[in-house]
Amino acid sequence: MLAPTRETGCPLVAVLVLNGWGCLLMAAAQTCASRSAFLRGRVMPIGATIAISIMIQVVGENFLITTARPHIMQPSTFVLVHGAWQSNGTWDLLTPLLEKHGHRVIRPVLSGLGTDQSRLSPEITLHLHVEDVSVELLRSSERVILVGHSYAGMIISGVAERNPAQVRRLVFLDAFIPEDGQSVLDLLPAEIGTYFRDVARDHGDGWRLPGGEGQLDLWGLKPGEARDFVRARLCDFSLRCFEEPLRLPANRKADLPATFVASVAEEYPARPFFAPFAEKARALGWEVAELKTGHDCHVERPGEVANILLSAVLSQ
Repeated sequence: MLAPTRETGCPLVAVLVLNGWGCLLMAAAQTCASRSAFLRGRVMPIGATIAISIMIQVVGENFLITTARPHIMQPSTFVLVHGAWQSNGTWDLLTPLLEKHGHRVIRPVLSGLGTDQSRLSPEITLHLHVEDVSVELLRSSERVILVGHSYAGMIISGVAERNPAQVRRLVFLDAFIPEDGQSVLDLLPAEIGTYFRDVARDHGDGWRLPGGEGQLDLWGLKPGEARDFVRARLCDFSLRCFEEPLRLPANRKADLPATFVASVAEEYPARPFFAPFAEKARALGWEVAELKTGHDCHVERPGEVANILLSAVLSQ
C-alpha cells in the first residue's frame, strides 16, 4: 500500500514496479508539491518488469485511484564506474540484479586498476580514466545511465562533459560532484590531502597509494562478508588521479537528469567527506536517496541500490 504525504485534494502520481508474476519490486510516489517518497522492495528477478502508472486523488484520509496504465519497462544500458582502490569486480553483486530484468550492464576497466593493475604508474591520471569510460560509451548504440561511485563522480562528470548526448541520466553513488577546475584534493579537507601525500612519499615513491585495511575502516566496513568482498577486490591507486583538476567549461552535467545516493550509516567515518555532495545535489534539484550503509552501498545493500537504479529508468 502506498503511504504518500497527505495533502488534501492534491493529485498524486504513483509508479509501481512489478515483475512478471505480479510481485511488488518498488513503488514511487510524486505529489503535486514535487515531494517524492519511495517504498523499498526486494528485487525479484522473475519474468518481465512492468511499470504501472497510477493517478491518485488525495482527499482527506482517502486515496482514490483515478487512472491506471501498465507498460513494459524497456531494457536500458547501465555503465557502472568504480571508485579509487577498487576494480570493476566491485559490481559483482549488483550486476545480476539489473541483468535479470533485461538490462545491459557495462563495467569499464579503468587503466592501472583492478585487472589492469600491473600497469599502474605515475602516468595513470583522471583524464585517462575519463577516456576509458568515454570509449565504452562510443561503443554503445543507445544512451546510457552512467553510474559513478566515490572517485568516479569525477569520471562520470568528465564523460558527460565530452559526450552529453550519449547519457540519459547520471547517478552518483556517495560520490564527488566537481565543478570546473577542481580536483579530488580540492574537494576534501586539506588535512586529508596532506595525509595522502605523506603516504605516497613514505610508502609509494611519491605517487602510489597502497590499498589496505585503512580504506576498509574509512569506508565503514565492519568485519564480515561485505568487508571480505571489498578486501578481495582492493588494489593500489595513484595520487596523480586525486591531484589532477577536471575541466568542465560547459558544465554539461547540469543539463542532465541526475540522482545522488547518500550513504548515511552513523558509524561511517568518511560520511562527513561526502555529506556536502548530498546537500549540493539537493540544492541542484536532483533526486536524492539515502541508504543506511557505509561507503560501499552497492556491496552492503545491492538490492536497494538496484531498486534506485530501476526507478531511475522510470524517471526518464
